[in-house]
Amino acid sequence: MGNSIAELVSKEGVVVSDHRGKEQVLWDDFKFRLGTSEFSEFTINPSFFIQRSHHLDLLEAPFTRNEIDSIIKALPNDKSPRPDGFNNEFLKKS
Repeated sequence: MGNSIAELVSKEGVVVSDHRGKEQVLWDDFKFRLGTSEFSEFTINPSFFIQRSHHLDLLEAPFTRNEIDSIIKALPNDKSPRPDGFNNEFLKKS
């Protein structure tokens, strides 16, 4: 029969063996464990955790030829970055 739960015992002590009943026991227990809460206000100021970063314009700068060449030279020869079959040795020689 595989893995199955034959019966469950509810919080009230009732043994449940039908599918719908077991479903309800699990759902009730889940809701009890999860709990509920009422949101009232933030107790932490989110801006405390955010730091402004300056000089990020470097992230938008185009790649230089030297940067590209140094990355390609650092690639291992026997690996293929894409499924097209061209390995890194081919890229380096091209």
